[in-house]
Amino acid sequence: MSSTLSSHFPTSVNPVTGGGLGYNGDQMMYCCKYGETSKLTHYNYTRWKRDIEFFLQVESALGIVLGDEVHPGARRGAGGPEFDRKSGKAAAMINASCHSSVKTYINEMRDPDLMWEELKTKLDTSNTRGGRTAILHHFNQLCPNPGSSIAEYITLLLECRQELEGSERAIQEETLITHLVTTLPTE
Repeated sequence: MSSTLSSHFPTSVNPVTGGGLGYNGDQMMYCCKYGETSKLTHYNYTRWKRDIEFFLQVESALGIVLGDEVHPGARRGAGGPEFDRKSGKAAAMINASCHSSVKTYINEMRDPDLMWEELKTKLDTSNTRGGRTAILHHFNQLCPNPGSSIAEYITLLLECRQELEGSERAIQEETLITHLVTTLPTE
């Protein structure tokens, strides 16, 4: 992201409520031994996907998730205990990194490849015209949440901007700053 704003504000924010990590209930950050990322919501698929791909890669499970690596045996457990272990880790990682608002799409699934494809189909909104319009609409409707910090609000704006980066609906820095300045409380 070219914005100099993004390097000065934290990303530990609940995109649904605007609250930080202290949000009671569904935590908004997914943390593992390789790092942390915001949990998947309806507005951050692109960033979530990039981060989770790195976590899956270090676990040697990305090929399974992308469908490039298939089970060596005809049945689970038949000649592929290592595959089963990596597949289980991938499914757990994907499931744990989803906010409860999107887990409903994958609730009954255990196959990480199917989970990945379902989440892409439902949430990769930046790749559809309607999805890009919805993200832009969400950006335009955002305003500071009473009780949340301005940094958390700016993070929400930056996440929308990142989702639309490179598209015909991209949010320019001038638009971001104008929206920010016009929506900040006056007191």
